[in-house]
Amino acid sequence: SPQEADKFSATAYFFARELHQDLGIPIGIVHSSWGGTEAEAWTSKEGLADFPEWIQEIESFNTTGRDEWVKNFKTVDAPITLEALRLTDMEDQRLTSLEFDDSAWNKIILPSKGCHTNLFIPDAENAQDLHGMFWYRKEFVLEDIQDDFKLHTGAIDDADLIYVNGKLIGSDWAWNSDRVYDVPNSLLKVGNNIIAIRHYDSGGGSNVLGPIHLKSSLGKTKNLEGEWSALFYADLINGDLVIYGEEHKDKLKNRPYVSADGPNALASSLYNAMLHPLIPYNVKGAIWYQGESNVGRAKQYEKLFPTMIKDWRSKWDSKFPFYFAQIAPYEYNNNLSPALRDAQRKTLDLEKTGMAILMDLGLEKSIHPGNKQDVGKRLAFLALENDYQKNILPTGPLYSSHTVKDQNIVLSFDFAGDGLVSKNIKISNFEIAAANGNFVPARAEILKDQVKLSSPEIEDPVYARYGWKDFLVPEMFNSEGLPMSSFTTLEDPIK
Repeated sequence: SPQEADKFSATAYFFARELHQDLGIPIGIVHSSWGGTEAEAWTSKEGLADFPEWIQEIESFNTTGRDEWVKNFKTVDAPITLEALRLTDMEDQRLTSLEFDDSAWNKIILPSKGCHTNLFIPDAENAQDLHGMFWYRKEFVLEDIQDDFKLHTGAIDDADLIYVNGKLIGSDWAWNSDRVYDVPNSLLKVGNNIIAIRHYDSGGGSNVLGPIHLKSSLGKTKNLEGEWSALFYADLINGDLVIYGEEHKDKLKNRPYVSADGPNALASSLYNAMLHPLIPYNVKGAIWYQGESNVGRAKQYEKLFPTMIKDWRSKWDSKFPFYFAQIAPYEYNNNLSPALRDAQRKTLDLEKTGMAILMDLGLEKSIHPGNKQDVGKRLAFLALENDYQKNILPTGPLYSSHTVKDQNIVLSFDFAGDGLVSKNIKISNFEIAAANGNFVPARAEILKDQVKLSSPEIEDPVYARYGWKDFLVPEMFNSEGLPMSSFTTLEDPIK
């Protein structure tokens, strides 16, 4: 019902709705998912036998040191919304004032990537990333305050409250969004001023990406990058904020290795809690939409993902079909996601699998594209064709083979339908390379279910690839309007 829909997977709902409407029979869906999780968390310990690093981690997991450490400090609930963050007082009034003395704090260079472990716990054994609440302060001098200003900090992962001379100028909770806050000249002083950032990191990265500066309404810029005073105010442990403040900051050098929490803290954790209880409940198949949290580990994922699928089938004692969504293009700013997409494509070598290609559904600045209706529909196409014997084209074009002849590479594709189609007169997302693997843009000519590539820069082409970018607007489709998957013919694109 509409009242229950917001608690359910949109992709799974649209998948089931498509099957129901096409087949005219009831479709049952069991929903077990957790956003932003890693594939190893969904794989059993037995299934991870070929990954000794995770087996060792599972067998050494112990919470005793964590629990004993936490007993020494006050704890409060960790915020999960921006409103809750604003209501969680971390001595904001005192620590943001112009008069406060931060000379005893650590020093940090902003912008910064990472979780600052060595800054706050320089002598820690078994150092690990720190998450929780951080304070940063910087004094700056203004000679002219006739203008209003805007503060730019770049993206802050995950959330922030920012103060100028003790007054809150803005806050946000969006790990990948640039911050731009108004600073009226009435808040500023000729001479010394203070900017203070309360930075909350709820796990994963802990970045203040910059650039950081004030820009006046007349275009004058005041650079705020460089050295800041920094305090690790509260530790995020087991869903609580463990309060150190200034009082206990010197105790941090004794902080033990704290067994982490959360869905990605330990391999097999989500399998144990969210899949094992469902076995051996009878299922016809599985759909899967994941991969973003394994970006950067594509070579490992190439082995891990089919391992996980085989693990599930083993536990259910059923070779049920497994259909998955290829991750959508998104600007990760590292160009590592194409290799993860290709690792997913290679998983199609495993029997009774299928891939819904989402190359045309991605958003450059949001990792969560809103169009889940087409995701569910494309997963349903795979089931309708493979499991319900419907005569449809179930997916977009997939690279199958290539030949090299007369300075050209000719690529062949499966699932082209009545022929490949480009939305652009000039096709720009293909590249070729010689044996050295240095890719250059290629001229592309469509030959029904093939594409011929060439470049005046490459006399002896060896490799080809398509869509090898974090984010792109795709050009290539089949006759049914389903997008082509990105791919590379280079055997090991991870160098």
